[in-house]
Amino acid sequence: MGRQLSDKQLAFIQAMIAGRNAKEAALEAGYAGEEYAAQTGYRLLQTPSIAAAVRKAHRSRIDNTLVPKALNLLEHVIDDAQHAIGVRVKAAQLVLQAGEYLGALRRDEAAGAEKPMSEMSLMELAQSAKASKERIVQALKVVEDLRTEAGDRVIEHEPDLAAPGDDQANDQADDNEPDPWD
Repeated sequence: MGRQLSDKQLAFIQAMIAGRNAKEAALEAGYAGEEYAAQTGYRLLQTPSIAAAVRKAHRSRIDNTLVPKALNLLEHVIDDAQHAIGVRVKAAQLVLQAGEYLGALRRDEAAGAEKPMSEMSLMELAQSAKASKERIVQALKVVEDLRTEAGDRVIEHEPDLAAPGDDQANDQADDNEPDPWD
């Protein structure tokens, strides 16, 4: 970030990190009135130094707060014999996948992925896009694994209690009782 950020810009960044959208952050930081706040927020996010500061702050929060919490939780699950072995194995797999993902992020950072896109060459953009695609594919794999794992643990409902919209089960349940509308 070449030049120093103004107090308003820093307030905008803080509001973004606190979870505000661009419009809300611009208003909170004291920029233009309600009518132009969305445009101002968008313009601020297009400013390379501000975009880099927001990315850096988000990454710092993830690296310094969220990742350690997630890994501590997974470590607890792995070590707790009260959990089913399948759950413990899945937690171990997630830790290994997280390690691979974080390693890929570190390699990207070392390769200069912090450079704003507007300053990248065509080759750098292509490499960045490829790396992003690989991270997305890896993240989607983790999500799919979690969905599959969660689906395997759905609690069975009693056969005579059909889920809403389960017409076949509702028909079977109806066979046991007289229909008051007939």
